[in-house]
Amino acid sequence: VNNVPDKKCTDVMEDDETSDSSVVMPNDFEGDLDVEHVVSLPPDIQKAVIEKAKREQRLRARKEFMPVAGSAQEYSQTQLRNFLRSSHLNKKINQVGLETSSR
Repeated sequence: VNNVPDKKCTDVMEDDETSDSSVVMPNDFEGDLDVEHVVSLPPDIQKAVIEKAKREQRLRARKEFMPVAGSAQEYSQTQLRNFLRSSHLNKKINQVGLETSSR
């Protein structure tokens, strides 16, 4: 597994036995997909990158909610922050769809 220094999802490992693609995201991935890079990937890899990005966002949100569960104000702030992050990711995913369909 290679480390990805610039927050792009570039490493794809092919599993010889199942031929499924496994996308490796950087440890500090914050949901900021590089639209041009994702569009340049084959459709099956695009799907894997998008699914992985969504999953990483859900896991990050869940992890952030746990410590603030006892405080209504902090929980609300965390909800808002994660909503904005998810909205940003969804905007990028929609851009990928538009770019892909225009090719």
